[in-house]
Amino acid sequence: MKNRTAVAYINKTVEEITAQEQKQIIEDYCKKKGIEIKGIFHYSFNEVISFVSKHKIDCVIVVKYKYINKDPQTSSFNIYELERQGIKVLNIVKENTDKKYNNKRSIQKIHEEFQEDVKRSKLNYVLLNKKKPSGYYPLGYNADGTVNDNEADLVKKIYEMYLKGYSSYKIAKWLNETGLKTKLGNKYSGQTVQYILKNVFYTGKVKYEDIIINGRHNAIIDEKTFKKVQKKLRKNQKRK
Repeated sequence: MKNRTAVAYINKTVEEITAQEQKQIIEDYCKKKGIEIKGIFHYSFNEVISFVSKHKIDCVIVVKYKYINKDPQTSSFNIYELERQGIKVLNIVKENTDKKYNNKRSIQKIHEEFQEDVKRSKLNYVLLNKKKPSGYYPLGYNADGTVNDNEADLVKKIYEMYLKGYSSYKIAKWLNETGLKTKLGNKYSGQTVQYILKNVFYTGKVKYEDIIINGRHNAIIDEKTFKKVQKKLRKNQKRK
């Protein structure tokens, strides 16, 4: 059976773990797991990315993945790009049995953090390319992501009506009787209104699954109003 191949990445001191100690931890780990180290890189993760693009490598090993780059978002993006190419990124400080490096958090917690970083990297990739995950902007925004003043006033009106006690279905009825159409040119329904009321995009943020980060667009609804609406939505949901 062919041994797995890997490259090691050594960062500057990570939580009292020096560069030399990181190197020793990685070498010990690879020896135990039967992994062949093809290269060891220091301080520049771009060199790692360049190397693995030219050589057949199974994984990249670091002591702690969050320290690949000083910027956590850049770290998560690098991890995501490598994973997308089928190259696993292993952080091994959590697996080390030496008490000096043992961490109290569970492996499950580490996995959750990694998955969260991957999701964040996807969102940041979308923002860097000036695209929106859904492919179009919701009511209140133009095709380029700028605020459409007339539509924005309507969105604010919908939030205002809901807080005054109108149900989503009554709001939809009012919209249809007024002759207004959705962004796609359809009639409004209670579900359509609910989507508008629950859409965090209106607060200037972008959501991917359970991860929310700041977007590049301007907010239409302030955080305080949005939170009031979410609280009322949850309260009304419990009554059903």
